[in-house]
Amino acid sequence: MTKKKVAEKQEEKKVLVVKKWTITETTFEDGTRQMQRTNDGFNPLELIGLADFIALEVREQILGRIVPDTVKREVVV
Repeated sequence: MTKKKVAEKQEEKKVLVVKKWTITETTFEDGTRQMQRTNDGFNPLELIGLADFIALEVREQILGRIVPDTVKREVVV
């Protein structure tokens, strides 16, 4: 399938649910840290599964066993 067809197919998808989990860590000049987590839509079991999946995926990337096929980078200025 060409990239154009894939893009068209993705545009046809209807979004049913959007869930968001945000983790923010702030480091202060005295070396202390503060962590803030915001959960918008996930239940506790989903969060445990999501965190476990992310940990496994990061380990696999470090070992070079997998390479992400989609990378989205956003620069905040």
